[in-house]
Amino acid sequence: MLLHDDTHDAPLNEQDDSHFSQAVLDALPHPVLIKDRNGHYLRCNRELEQWLGLTKAQIIGRTLREIAPNEYQDQCMQMDRAVLKDGGIHSCEGQLRLADGDERQFVALKSPLLGPNGDIDGVVTTFLNISELKSSQRELQEHGLLWNTILNEMQDAVAIIDSRSFRILNANKEFVRLFGTTAETAVGLRCHDLVFPPSAPFRQDGHNLCPLREAILTKKPVVMEHHIFTSEGKETWLDIATSPIFDETGEVRQLVHVCRDITARKEAAKQIETLAYFDSLTGLPNRVLFLDRLKQALHLARRENRSLGVIFLDLDNFKKINDTLGHKAGDQVLKIVAERLKGNVRKSDTLSRPGGDEFVLFLSSANEVREILTTINHFQQILSAPINLAGMEVFISGSIGIALYPNDGESADELLKHAELAMYEAKGTGGGTFRFYSREMNRRASKRLQVEVDLHRALREQEFFLLYQPQVDAVSGRVSGIEALTRWRHPSLGTVPPDQFIPLAEETGLILPMGEWTLRQACLQTRRWQEQGFNDLRLGVNLSPIQFKRSNVPAMVRKVLAETGFDPHDLELEITEGVLLQKDKGRSECLRELKNMGVSLAIDDFGTGYSSLSYLKHFPIDRIKVAQEFVREIPASIEHLEIIRAIVAMARSLKLNIIAEGVETREQLELITEMGIEDIQGFYFSRPLPGEDVLPFVRRSASREVPLPT
Repeated sequence: MLLHDDTHDAPLNEQDDSHFSQAVLDALPHPVLIKDRNGHYLRCNRELEQWLGLTKAQIIGRTLREIAPNEYQDQCMQMDRAVLKDGGIHSCEGQLRLADGDERQFVALKSPLLGPNGDIDGVVTTFLNISELKSSQRELQEHGLLWNTILNEMQDAVAIIDSRSFRILNANKEFVRLFGTTAETAVGLRCHDLVFPPSAPFRQDGHNLCPLREAILTKKPVVMEHHIFTSEGKETWLDIATSPIFDETGEVRQLVHVCRDITARKEAAKQIETLAYFDSLTGLPNRVLFLDRLKQALHLARRENRSLGVIFLDLDNFKKINDTLGHKAGDQVLKIVAERLKGNVRKSDTLSRPGGDEFVLFLSSANEVREILTTINHFQQILSAPINLAGMEVFISGSIGIALYPNDGESADELLKHAELAMYEAKGTGGGTFRFYSREMNRRASKRLQVEVDLHRALREQEFFLLYQPQVDAVSGRVSGIEALTRWRHPSLGTVPPDQFIPLAEETGLILPMGEWTLRQACLQTRRWQEQGFNDLRLGVNLSPIQFKRSNVPAMVRKVLAETGFDPHDLELEITEGVLLQKDKGRSECLRELKNMGVSLAIDDFGTGYSSLSYLKHFPIDRIKVAQEFVREIPASIEHLEIIRAIVAMARSLKLNIIAEGVETREQLELITEMGIEDIQGFYFSRPLPGEDVLPFVRRSASREVPLPT
């Protein structure tokens, strides 16, 4: 503000001009103070009077030191001198307590007071009230601090980005942590400087959608997922949300860019997908994924008019590995087999493990049988290689079934079903071979299903009956015991062999009520014979491994003995090596509980599993039964003869009794008795007998009418 000084040259008759000048000053909304070169105040306006609480009379003629606060005096005098020297405008900020007690923040603008000749005659000071401005600035600053605090407390990564340069203006702690940088480094960078590859997702390159550009173009929030690598090389999945901030003209000025790290969620989803579509033990596709891929392959095969093959492999006697070496060893075998098979599968084909000891493969192109036979040959070679388990070599084989599209089925389910039927056909011949599907297999499978249905009815309608095979003392010729054997008299099929219904009963769980029924009927019948004077009869009853797995065997035996009144000392329960060798603490306690009842325990089919001296020592076994498959092959097989001798030697060292099963000829009987085995069971003495024929046979044996070796 430049003012002309008219106070010195105004005569008394020109007072009107002076009053006019004062009126102008008083009309100003800001306080104004005019001083001469010596620092004496010449004029002031009404607003200044109100600020200071002084009248013009109290101000005019006085100096700065007389009315101004001490803290501002030096600064004001310094600026006054500067104005008087250079004629420029100078300013400073200050704070003043007004007469009414309010605090007032101000800017003091100092400008020269010009005389008639243009000389600087003094200084004009205008005070601008900036209290509201300062308050707004403080609020803005507080809002900024609050905003930064909120940003830094957020779990999401947030950055404010300039819409023109795409440079980061501000970023919270989570943002700099996520991208492996610092706040100082991040500000000024573009987003694509922080990710690898740098073209995604923050550049529009024809393949990747840039959320920043999209938000500017659409003026709407953009949400997307993207897979990146941070500058530290960390693989990261981001959930990105970018929102525009508009200026007063409606144009996008800035962008709020929010990134959420969803890597853990993606990994969890991947694990869930793995569990849903892959076998957890081998890592191979499971049944669901296999069928899905097979359906896709079939669609392509139809379009290209070519054949496709499904190969179903089931390991032979795998249950014996689980029963004798334990499930942990069985799992190890499955993993080894899976790895070996994978190495012989083309990328265009899919190998899966639908469950258990089964593996299924489809060949996406099988126009020639030679291709399938080559694959099967590779599989058989793989299976024939020994598997080392903790120093023990395990040998396995597999039964393989093959179904071809389109001859053996049009759908994935149909092909898989027919390949499985062919596999069972191969297994039925003894295993270790393969079979192509035929319609005759379907008929036999239907028959098997019908047998399963009939089994349920058989138990309900009491179609089962017992036969008893005598066990003879080779020295005295007397019957020392009998083994109860379950048979099924089917109303239309006649007598069904046990190997056709016992495995099915075990699969369906019917072996549990069937096994209890067998024990009860055998105990009742044997007690009736004992009451007729044959007190020395010992009863042998087989127990299935399934009974030990899925029921409380001691409780069941105790219940049957109580109901029948049968003496437990006359009962011998026959178990397989699999029951004995499973690494289950409860199994050992179960056997000891049976032993404590007075029941005898025998190992049936001894020598066909993986039994050893160390195993037998830990269980309360009374007798072992030499498997008939060894006895049947002597004297022709020297190897089997030596196996029997080894079993006898081991039994004697453990003070166990021995009985030989399957003795059918006099020569076999003589060889067995020469080894010191005194209890004999087999067709040489008697086939399994119906109940009414048992006592007559026992009587004949007592009178030495049974053939003995001479």
